[in-house]
Amino acid sequence: MNRMLDPSLAAWGSRRVFALALAVWVVGPHESSLAAPSTGKIVVAGDEWAFSDAGLPDNGAYVTNVATWFGLLPEGAGKKVLILDGQSSNGGFGGTFGAFGSAFRRLLAANGVAVTYRGVTGNPVSPAGYDAVFADGFVENAATLVPDLAAFVGNGGAVYVAGGTGTFGGGPKVEAAYWKPFFAAATGTGDFGLGDAGWFAEEGALRVSGPVGEGVAVLRWYLGQDVSVGGSPHAKAAVSDSLHALVATWSAPASLSIQRQGSSVVLSWSGSGVLQTAGNPVGPYEDIIPATSPFTRAIDPGGSRFFRLR
Repeated sequence: MNRMLDPSLAAWGSRRVFALALAVWVVGPHESSLAAPSTGKIVVAGDEWAFSDAGLPDNGAYVTNVATWFGLLPEGAGKKVLILDGQSSNGGFGGTFGAFGSAFRRLLAANGVAVTYRGVTGNPVSPAGYDAVFADGFVENAATLVPDLAAFVGNGGAVYVAGGTGTFGGGPKVEAAYWKPFFAAATGTGDFGLGDAGWFAEEGALRVSGPVGEGVAVLRWYLGQDVSVGGSPHAKAAVSDSLHALVATWSAPASLSIQRQGSSVVLSWSGSGVLQTAGNPVGPYEDIIPATSPFTRAIDPGGSRFFRLR
């Protein structure tokens, strides 16, 4: 028997097993094999200085937050990053690596992450097989870029887009228009991405939220453009000043499924979420550490347990 329920929780008890990640309630001894959707992630920033060699000394907390949210830190062994640097022809503020400088490259390498760099004059490189892509400027023909990067996010990849490069010759409106098809295709919305109001320097104290903004007191910024969060419940402003959103994030809905196997349950999830459990659906929830997907746990005959991802 299947029923539609809140898709954010999964629960099990001595007589019932629930799999709510895809709005399916599995009852009794029946087993469920549920295909989990991807948990792709996007960060869009209105300026390219943050990851440059000029900006990173001040922006360490922000850069580390992004890399951690993308699953590249603290354990990056076996992870692969593709840098699509549309500023390389003019040197940028990051030296050879344009907006994504050598200090950022060393940070990744020190944690076991393999980096592939492709400058503006390089041959096209498919993002398939990488864990994250960092891109800025005009990196290749949009007809190729949009479907490749959108499919990459759809398959669970992470993409960072740095705006404010000024490499398009028509100001922020042209830069925003270049990236808009990618954001629309990847997120399914037309109002998330780079803004086109004009260049500006950040003003006033920063307001931060979420895993990308947490603990960020400084964001090195020089004549960037605003970002648009839009109306998607999966998009958030991560860093803002007194007038503008400077950095926004988008992530696909997390997926959590549960399957009964005899006297145990197996929980499976996509993405890098942390599994939590509680004795009732409103909490309080506690992290289960360590817990990697798939996670097996014996059924407690004394009551129900609820699970979620954070």
